[in-house]
Order: sequence, then C-alpha cells, then structure tokens
Amino acid sequence: MLHPHRPSGAILLFLIIWLLCILAFSGLALLLGSAVFGMEVVSAGAAAVDLPGGLSWLRTGQLINQVGVFFVPSFITALALYGRRGAAAALRLQTRTLAIPWLTALLLLPMALPALNVVIEWNASLDLPAALDGMEGWMRKQEAQATALSDAFLSDMGPTSLLLNILIMALIPGLGEELLFRGTLQPLLIRWTRSSHLGVTLSAIAFSALHLQFFGFFPRMLLGLLLGYAFLWTRNLWVPVLMHTLNNLAVVLVYWLHARGTITQDPETLSLPFEGWFVAFSLMLTFLGLRMLWQRRQTTPGDGTA
Repeated sequence: MLHPHRPSGAILLFLIIWLLCILAFSGLALLLGSAVFGMEVVSAGAAAVDLPGGLSWLRTGQLINQVGVFFVPSFITALALYGRRGAAAALRLQTRTLAIPWLTALLLLPMALPALNVVIEWNASLDLPAALDGMEGWMRKQEAQATALSDAFLSDMGPTSLLLNILIMALIPGLGEELLFRGTLQPLLIRWTRSSHLGVTLSAIAFSALHLQFFGFFPRMLLGLLLGYAFLWTRNLWVPVLMHTLNNLAVVLVYWLHARGTITQDPETLSLPFEGWFVAFSLMLTFLGLRMLWQRRQTTPGDGTA
C-alpha cells in the first residue's frame, strides 16, 4: 500500500489511474455502443440524436464515461492510498456536519447566483486576440459539442426522459464529480502545495477545465471554489455533493418546465437582474456565508484547514 503522506507520488498515482480508467471505459463504451447501436450511431456524436436509437446511445455512452471518469478512479485511488478500511474515511463519506453549516452551505449557491450571472455574461462574450483565432475556433467547437449534447438530452422531456436526465445530469455528476475533484484531488493538491487555498483553487480550475466549455470557464471555476471551500470547512463530502446535485437539478427542472409551457421565457436567456445593488448584495451574502462556514469549520491537527 502506498504511503498517503507522499503527495507528489500520490498525485502521480492518481493521474495514472485516472487516465487508464478513461481509456478503459472509453473503449468499453465504443465496443458496447457499436455492438448494440451500430457504428454509424456511435460515430455521429451529438448528431446521433437524429438517428434511430441515437438518444439512447448518447445517454448510455454518457453514463459509462461518467462511471469511468469520476467514480472508478476515485475509489481505486482511495483504496491504493489508504486501504480498504481507510478509503471511506479519506473521502470524507462518514463525517457528520451540524445543521447550521449544512444550511449555510446549501444557501451559498443561491446567494452567489446574481454575482455569478455577471461573470457568466462576461465569459460568454469573451473574444481572444486575433493571433489566437485558431484556438478560439477550437474552443467554440468544443463548447458547441458540449451544448449540443446537453440540448439532445433536454429536448426529450417525457416523464421517463425527465427521470433519466435527473439521473445523468444531476445525481451522477453531483456525486461523481465531487468524489473526483473534491474528495480525491483537492486533498492531494492541498498536501502537495501545503496550502489549503491553493489546493482548493487548483482543484476548481481542473474541475472547470475538464468540462471543455471555455466560454463558461470562469463561472464554473467560481462554482468549484464554493464547492471546494464548503468541503474544506465541513470536511463532509456529502455537503458539496448535495450543493452540486441541487444546482444541476434546478437546470434540468427549468428546461422541463419550459418544455411544458409553465415557464415561457427561454431558459438560455433566463437570468437575474444585473443592478449594481443586487449584485453587491449577492456578494455580501456569499462572503458572510463563507465566513460562517469558516468560523464553524471542522479541523484536525495539521490538515491545513485553519
């Protein structure tokens, strides 16, 4: 069993496990998809939604990749570093948190939303210098592919599809991404950098970058920071898991209500007021929420959470 107090070696081991899992599960998805849905559907990308069985394949492929990218490498890394008995404790799946920190953490995202909206609008309209036109074109292509995949899921809004979207777009990402970025990567980065703030920041950057949606990079990074500090100061992975899940669930339900006609405004243009006082109030509430979490933080000696 590898010693968990060798941060550089632990991070290298994690990266190797993660890359091997990505390759293995990508291959599994390709083989399974080709056998069940056909190579034409599998190779069509998001355009598969227009082919027979295409939407089912997109959901199946997404599910397989989520398991391979998030769940399996997190648990293998924890088992390799901490052993079978210590894995759950290392991932902070057994920690208990008092009611006030729980409530404060759950309110963080709604409180920060008006301020995040400003960053969302700014990042979406960001233009790179002319010398980087090639890179910007590639980034916009990745953004369009990710958006097309989400639209393919959200365009089918029957009752069964709603449940599948909640599973694939809210429940599984909420748990899986937090296992990987907060439960596994963030503590390793904190040990490696010897700084809780730098570890949280690097984990948030990795969290945003992996989504390959560069014109939403900064708001997603800020979301990662809120999730990271909620985990750092509560030491309970279920706190950011629930925060993340509720955030994604809200998006799925807004699109579903729009499809049913309950919400008439296009979700793509749905936003909160940008008035300066409203944004300032949002920032103030977010700061107070983070301060309250910090004041009631749970620590262990030498863990860098103070």
